[in-house]
Amino acid sequence: MARKKKKFKKSFGVEAAVPTGSMSDIVFLMLLFFMITTVFKTEKGLRITLPVAEMAERVPKQKRVAHVWIGKAGNVSIDDYTLSIDQVSAMVGKKMEKEPTLLIAVRCDEGAPYGTVEDVLEEFKEINALNVQFTTKKVQG
Repeated sequence: MARKKKKFKKSFGVEAAVPTGSMSDIVFLMLLFFMITTVFKTEKGLRITLPVAEMAERVPKQKRVAHVWIGKAGNVSIDDYTLSIDQVSAMVGKKMEKEPTLLIAVRCDEGAPYGTVEDVLEEFKEINALNVQFTTKKVQG
């Protein structure tokens, strides 16, 4: 008697399956968590009123920028540190050692004494920091 051939084979292996039903819930919970707990750094420089310019050029963004604020009373602040004019060259010099192409963004109050601005610029010249830009407000209208 001849043996009949079976049409189906039995499979003995167990298939592994990853449950993905709740994965979207987990992703949205993580997204919500990171949106709520993220802290954004705000500029804490001196409170200044920028002068108005009729024509202003946009400068391409750079990663390494040193922000220098000069207040109405002649206060000088670099990246949230209030300094005297004599300390400006040392602070910017240290930053330029780390990043030779450092851009210095100067933000002066419109009522800041020009003598202070001139002294700060002289400090920049002494350390050969010549990549300086001044920030202004754009004319409305």
